[in-house]
Amino acid sequence: MKKVKHISFDLDGTLINSFPIMKQAWAETMLELGLAVGFDSYKKFIGIPFHHILNNLSLSGIKNEIEILYFSKTKKLSNQIKLTDYAKEILFWCNKTGFSTSIITSKPRKNAELIIFEKKLEVDILICGDDLKAFKPHPDPGLKILDEFNLNASQILYIGDMIFDLQFAQNLGAHFIHFNNYEENMLPSNLVNDVNTISNLMEIKQIIH
Repeated sequence: MKKVKHISFDLDGTLINSFPIMKQAWAETMLELGLAVGFDSYKKFIGIPFHHILNNLSLSGIKNEIEILYFSKTKKLSNQIKLTDYAKEILFWCNKTGFSTSIITSKPRKNAELIIFEKKLEVDILICGDDLKAFKPHPDPGLKILDEFNLNASQILYIGDMIFDLQFAQNLGAHFIHFNNYEENMLPSNLVNDVNTISNLMEIKQIIH
């Protein structure tokens, strides 16, 4: 990966461990609306835009009610979110080493910006789920980075924890590293792709150099 010039990160499950508060917000939302869709069903689709998740869960008929409740709850709980190990350190290393950086997240911008501000995560550009018509696993967020930094896809490395992150990188033609956070986030067991996997974010340094 010596040609890499830009390192991009997923947010949920990669730079931040937000699953506990997402689980709480989802459970409260389901309870208030009298629904019985468990968090495990929701979690399988994290990484794609929220309205697509609701479509996959056959909840599109009340998507507005769910979206308003769920994201208001996650916003209120955002101060409980914890960074993953070495999140700030790897961003500092990227900057010091000369890599431009980005975060690509399916979160709405108002929620993502609040988290990034609270956790002091410094990147060159943030791309959110409501910024573009097509989002992960479509390559459009990556194409925006190519334009912004005058790069080609082979110069981008994307780090994420979900299968949709891998699909996004492949669709873009970028490099990919799977972050499993000490085996907390696993890719499907039947995946045949040869994927670089790391347990903590500082291992990125060993793969790039």
